[in-house]
Amino acid sequence: AAHRLMYELAIAARQRGQTLIDAVRADAQIAATLSAREIDALLDFANHTGQCAAMVDAVLADKA
Repeated sequence: AAHRLMYELAIAARQRGQTLIDAVRADAQIAATLSAREIDALLDFANHTGQCAAMVDAVLADKA
């Protein structure tokens, strides 16, 4: 259900010319559960890229 909601918000945001985070903040269902600060933290991409460099290094090491 959460994945579907985020998908629908992403499509709507693109059609309206708004950012995903603005669409998420404006959603009543999400706003009833999470504060703006919590939404910002969940959608901060810096929190989701922690292992990317190590994964790229491992792939490149396998190809060398």
